[in-house]
Amino acid sequence: MISLSQVLRGSWFRRGGVRRGGVRRGTIRRGIIQRVAMRCNIIGGELMRSQEGSVESRREPLSRDLSSVACLLSLSALFIGCESEPGAPVSEAGIEADAAPPGGEVMSGEEMGGEIECESIATGLSSSDELCDEVDNDCDGEIDEGFEQLGMSCERRRMSCVSEGVFACDSEGGVSCDAQEITLSEELCDEADNDCDGEVDEGFAFLLDVEHCGRCGNACDVMNGVGRCDSGECVIGSCEAGFEDNNGDLSDGCECNRDQGELCDGIDNDCDGQIDESFGVGSGCVVGEGVCQSTGNVVCINEQQAACDALEGPSMTEICDGLDNDCDGQSDEDFDIDQDGAPSCEECTECLMSGGDECPEYCQLNDCQDADQNISPYSWDTCADMIDQNCDGADAPCTEAYARATQLSIVSATDTLGTCPDQNGDGLGDNAFSQISGIANPSIADYIGRNQMNILVGAYQFDTNRPQSRFNLSVLLGSHYRNSNPSRYLIRQTNFSDNGRPLMLFPFAQINERQLEGGPGTFMFNAPFANANGDTLLIEVPIEGAYIKGTFTQSVTDSSQFNLSNGLVSGYINKETLQESLVLLDPPIVRVIQSLITPDLDLNRDGDPDYYSICLLTTLTGVEIEIEELEPTPEPEP
Repeated sequence: MISLSQVLRGSWFRRGGVRRGGVRRGTIRRGIIQRVAMRCNIIGGELMRSQEGSVESRREPLSRDLSSVACLLSLSALFIGCESEPGAPVSEAGIEADAAPPGGEVMSGEEMGGEIECESIATGLSSSDELCDEVDNDCDGEIDEGFEQLGMSCERRRMSCVSEGVFACDSEGGVSCDAQEITLSEELCDEADNDCDGEVDEGFAFLLDVEHCGRCGNACDVMNGVGRCDSGECVIGSCEAGFEDNNGDLSDGCECNRDQGELCDGIDNDCDGQIDESFGVGSGCVVGEGVCQSTGNVVCINEQQAACDALEGPSMTEICDGLDNDCDGQSDEDFDIDQDGAPSCEECTECLMSGGDECPEYCQLNDCQDADQNISPYSWDTCADMIDQNCDGADAPCTEAYARATQLSIVSATDTLGTCPDQNGDGLGDNAFSQISGIANPSIADYIGRNQMNILVGAYQFDTNRPQSRFNLSVLLGSHYRNSNPSRYLIRQTNFSDNGRPLMLFPFAQINERQLEGGPGTFMFNAPFANANGDTLLIEVPIEGAYIKGTFTQSVTDSSQFNLSNGLVSGYINKETLQESLVLLDPPIVRVIQSLITPDLDLNRDGDPDYYSICLLTTLTGVEIEIEELEPTPEPEP
């Protein structure tokens, strides 16, 4: 037998006390029984009913009158005859699965009268008793009617934090907002109010925070270094060991790696303020020989090499015209019978014999005796021997004069255009040493003034009265006789070869209307440099391929002296030779020099500049000289 307390709690119904199918679905519902039980709450004597959507409760006292008795009778009517038979199967809820009312049958919904039966059973219920549970609790054909807020938008709010939802049925049969509860979290830098205190991203120092500099997520990351947030702007704070920031660009950070050598890539890899300086990129260059020669610019071909971007022209068959037609580095070599370096062209021989006034320029190098190696335009002309060894048309006079370089200076970078010759074919004057002119020139002048640098020039077999006569010019290193007046200089025998001729010779020197031109030859350049301890060393470096020119005048009072004004010396210095000459200097001084001068001539055409061009201004003044006498050679013992 079902107890009244089970009915009042609704536990019997929840546990399946009514046989499945015994009552039509929706006719007798759990909600009706519970609602009636609530009306008939005889234990507490009062009703607690939850209003739809309200968080408050209202208590309505009930009197113990006849209406209470009617309520109980209504409950009893619902379950008359629900006693189970002994021995019948019992469901998992403890009630017979097929229990039937007295009389032995189960009434169906139709037999109970459908909805009409529902209304008669639910006596005492009205439309206000509908629950919000998606069920027609009051059997009026409508579900959850009377809950006007159902489905409407709603929100939960805490300061600036909002959780949105809709009004929906809740577990109490009423309506409440289904928006999620707002939970507080730690404030993040994400432009949101995470801790719902009405402030966004508070606690972050945008002016100093390297992770959020100026704004959230703006991290001051620096390549090869450490960033710093300075007033809301990312800057480079420091660089890792071996790295340096040279361009001030935050995007590439500490871009210079001092441990890395310079590459040919358009970047200052070794952080010395220069780009591709070891490769001569951008300098003029020449490819090919003779008529095949073409000019261009040095460009990077990979990180380790640079090359000239010019293309060689086509070669031709060699003819005697002063040009290198077959592009092998030699001119008219097929017409040099005695192989002394001077060809004999038939056109030149005929022209020179007829007077030579209208001969082509290349005929000046024509060999007048191509069967004799001792006679050529490059030979030393022995004076007064009735033989024209240098092919200038006359035997040389026995003249000899000397001068000293009283002024010698490196041409500055602002004076190279139009002064220094173009040696690399780029159309501009060349002088790799121009950047050190301001450092070296004062020291050079001081050394010359104190007679500690004595460069002497000798002129031999010259004839100032005969235009275009050729003679020999040489460079000699001398020593000053202390307290001599006028100054006299000693030329030591180390300046001469075994045959008594100067070692540093400018062959094929000419004087034409007082204008001297000589070369190519070798010019010994003396450059003073100071070490860190204050000691000054005189570094001697040979200038190869040197040319000298200027205005030549023989002294009126002493024919053994001459002067040269507006003099210019140009040539080139081998890179390895210069480095060997600098070994006596302190390493910091060497690094300064090497940072200021860059090889700019690629004479071997391998794409790597291997020579420094040099250009000097000079003035030569006549001086008295004395040549050191040779010690007598001891006679062999008998």
